[in-house]
Amino acid sequence: MNKSQLPILEKEIEQFALYFEKRYFKTNLEDTYWVADMIGGTIAIADYFFTLDDMMSFIRYNYSNDDMFNYYQYAIDTYGDKKITVCIRDWRKLVKE
Repeated sequence: MNKSQLPILEKEIEQFALYFEKRYFKTNLEDTYWVADMIGGTIAIADYFFTLDDMMSFIRYNYSNDDMFNYYQYAIDTYGDKKITVCIRDWRKLVKE
C-alpha cells in the first residue's frame, strides 16, 4: 500500500463504522466521531467508545445487540481489575450468564 491509497482505506473504514453504527444503534447518530479525528482508531458513538478491532470482532463473531452491550458493560466493570479479562472472541463462551 502506498500513501495515495490511504484515502480509499479511510473511506472503507468510514463505511464499515457506519454499518456497525446502523447494526447496533439502529440509526445514524449525530454525536458519532473518531476520537482525535483519527479514522480507524477509536470511535465514539452515543457515549460508547469502540476501537476498529472491537467493531470488527463484534461483527465477525455475530454478536447480537444484547451481547454487544453486555460485553461492553463487562469490559467497563472489569477495567482496572488485576485479573485478566476475557476477549470478545471468547466472552460468550466463558462468561455469559
